[in-house]
This record gives sequence, C-alpha cells and structure tokens, in this order.
Amino acid sequence: MTSKGAVTRPTTLEELRSRKLGIVLGGGAARGFAHIGFMHELDRAGLRTSCLSGSSIGAFIGAAYAGGDWPRFMDQVLKLQRLDLLSMVDPVFPRCGLIDGDRALEFLAGFLRVHNLEECRPPLSVNATDAVTGEEVVFTSGPIMPAVRASIALPGVFTPGRLGDRLLVDGGLINPLPVNLCRNMGAEVVVAVDLNAQVLESVECSRSAATIKRALNVFAVLINSIYIMQRTVNLMRLEREPPDFLIQPELRNFRLIDFFKGPACSEAGAQAARDFLHGLQNGASG
Repeated sequence: MTSKGAVTRPTTLEELRSRKLGIVLGGGAARGFAHIGFMHELDRAGLRTSCLSGSSIGAFIGAAYAGGDWPRFMDQVLKLQRLDLLSMVDPVFPRCGLIDGDRALEFLAGFLRVHNLEECRPPLSVNATDAVTGEEVVFTSGPIMPAVRASIALPGVFTPGRLGDRLLVDGGLINPLPVNLCRNMGAEVVVAVDLNAQVLESVECSRSAATIKRALNVFAVLINSIYIMQRTVNLMRLEREPPDFLIQPELRNFRLIDFFKGPACSEAGAQAARDFLHGLQNGASG
C-alpha cells in the first residue's frame, strides 16, 4: 500500500470516521473481486462511505454496493462456480466485441434495489469513454444499467455501450482510477483502490510458469495489453489527481482473466483494507 495526498489527511481511524469519505474502485477485470473484500472490511470497521466512484469492474462492484442488496451479492458472487461464470459469457463474434455482456448485467440486475444512479446510497458516479472522440463520459444520474454497461465495455472484448448516438467503451481507457469523480462529489478524504499496480509482474509470472496447455491465448493477450496501457495512463493521472490514500492490494498472483479465483482475490482485497486500517489505528499509515 502506498499513499499520496494533502497534508490534512486523517492519521487515525477516528479522524477518518469524522470526515466525508470517498472510495474509488478502479478497473482490473477478474481482479475486481478484491473490491468485494476491501469494501466488506471497511463496513466491518464502521466506516461510512459518503460517495463512491468506479471504472470498469469498479463500476460493476460499486453498483452492487451502492444500489443493491450488498450482503446477498457478496455471498452469491463468491460462491460462483466455473460453470456459473461460463454461463454469463454471451459470445457475439464477429461483431465489434467478443462478448455482449448482457448476461453479466442480468446477474447484477438481480441484486439491484434502485433503478437510477441518483438513488444510490452512497451516491455513485461511474465513467466511460467516447469511442470516437476519446472524451470521458461521466454518469451521476439516470439508469444504472446502461452506465455500468458502458463502463465495462473493454474494447475488443465487450461490445460498446450506447448513449444516444454515441458509442461508449471502458472508462479505464482514459481514467482507470477516477479520483476526480469522488472529489467532484464533495469527498473530503479519498481512498482509491488500484488493482493493477502489479499487472506487469503478473504477466511475467504467467509467462514464466506457462506450459503449452496454459499458454496465454488471444483473449488473455488482448486484456493484458489493454491493462498495461491503462497502468501507464493511471500513473500519469495520479500525478495530477492523487488520492489521499492509494491502496494497492497484493494481486500479482491473480491474472486479469482469473475469474475462477473470486474468494482468494476477495481475501487479498480484505487484507489490504486491514493493513490500511491497522496503519491508521497506529498512526503509521503513509
């Protein structure tokens, strides 16, 4: 875990509880399970999240947390078996993406308690990228499902989302860790969860350990390439828009396509949260 931010950031857990807390959930494909464990540990510590922003899988998890039956979602998603996950894949090749994504969104919809983003508690903001202009598109109101659909539309993997005549793709292309969205919602302290700090290490580990049977396929190469690019974008944006605390769970053993390792990945996120909270309690988080 590393952090960077204003000198006025809280140094104790009690001080953090007294501030308006914004949580940023970044993209990272299958590594998004770590967000589940992270948010669960914050809840256990009695920390009230005042606003939430998410990109890509962070938008998906954020919608479940802020707009859905979170305990039931958390319980069910961590019980998913290989066949359950495969049933959510709806291939549409050869269109402008390999997967349509509707089945995954149907799964999410089964847990939602509200229809619109402005009804979420805490308030939720998610981003997407205009596939033509490259502009960031920010959703703070309106229906949840189209916003999440656009935010998770990883180019070449998921078909694009739509907003009127605009084609929208993964928000992580332009803003993988949308700290600015939480700031814009009035957060006094921003805690951002970066899932891709070790993306290069994990790719190298996969390469060195691979056999012919486990060799990276075209799908994996595509996803890894996109997230390597996003890591570079993220580093540049963090220089301009640092959170008060930057949390980077230990995820080098989880590839971006390891959707069958949900419980272990969630535990990695939970451990990162415990480390963060322990540092605050001891006045040593920095």
